[in-house]
Amino acid sequence: MKSQQTSTSLHKTAPDIPTRPPPFTPENELIHWQTPPPPSPPSPTTTPTSTPTPPPTPSTTTTPPLLTTLPTIFLDPTTSQLLPTTPHLQTFLHTDLSLTRLDTVYAHLWWAGRQFPARPLHRQVHELGRAIAPTSRADLHLVWCPRSRRLFVKPLPAYLLSCGFWEGWVSGSGGDGELDACARGFLVSYVWLVRDELDWVVAREARLLPEGVSWERWRGFVEGLVAGGGLDVNGLVGVHRRFHYGELRVNRLDHLCWVRLGTLSSGLQVLRGYSGFLPPSYSDFFRKRFGWIILTFAFCNTVLSALQVGLATDSLQPLKTIQDVSSGIVIFSLVVLVATLVVPFVLYIGLFSYFLVKTLADTAMREQKRRIWAGETTSGGG
Repeated sequence: MKSQQTSTSLHKTAPDIPTRPPPFTPENELIHWQTPPPPSPPSPTTTPTSTPTPPPTPSTTTTPPLLTTLPTIFLDPTTSQLLPTTPHLQTFLHTDLSLTRLDTVYAHLWWAGRQFPARPLHRQVHELGRAIAPTSRADLHLVWCPRSRRLFVKPLPAYLLSCGFWEGWVSGSGGDGELDACARGFLVSYVWLVRDELDWVVAREARLLPEGVSWERWRGFVEGLVAGGGLDVNGLVGVHRRFHYGELRVNRLDHLCWVRLGTLSSGLQVLRGYSGFLPPSYSDFFRKRFGWIILTFAFCNTVLSALQVGLATDSLQPLKTIQDVSSGIVIFSLVVLVATLVVPFVLYIGLFSYFLVKTLADTAMREQKRRIWAGETTSGGG
């Protein structure tokens, strides 16, 4: 019950999306979901005094082989608890495929990318010179960094290639509309990325596809998806709207961290950037955010030098208009100079104070939660 409430609370801002049948049939699936067999009925010859049959071992029957591709534990973003994946599978799926951050700023995503399919992998690597950086974060999927020339790609989860898993956990009674839309979006993105055998080779080298997915099997799988109408790769019906866009620039998403503070990011992510991979130091922050100050100083210095030379000539010195303009530019340059010195200093004091208070508050809250969890573990064990 607790895990169900947690998974629901993660998506309060998402639109209501109806569930649909799985995009492919069991005959077309690449990975088979082995449902645990139901318990056998008691034998008529069994007597009350007979020894009960020991339960089957989890490694052979109760744990489907597909579950071995899932992580051992995951961090629940709502409670900040580390939870085992298998008992909290529904919560894990919502966390693993969550696109909430991008969904809240969908109206502004035009600033970070185009509504155009992502380019195939062989073009990304061999023509554009980008390095494939695997990531487990769904909201970093197809986000690229111009500075480091890296394209973040989330490996295709094996459970999205199983029809039985879709029916039981994604689009069936155990799933919901938004989870189904996110899953379809990831399938669409891999239809974009892996179009021919060159792309498949790059995907296999980067370990983006599950083991055992050959090029022939992948080709037949995609043909069944598209030709069978289970996945709309053009109209994107039933696909999460994040995948209306292809690749997104991480530096443009950093700008949205500032514009939509409180929805896309926390205060810490404003310092680190959208990806969160930059070192969270003040020097890196000011170097990235205030590099334009050097250009401002250079521009003001050039203008003032030109005015100084012009006023030294006999033709411009007597003109009152030139003198008034020069006085205005000098005052403006002094104001800009003071502002460029004061604003970063004030911002530094504000950031330092904010993170100091936040660190102390987070430490106290974490200590309190740890005592609560330790009490629950003790009482449960007793």
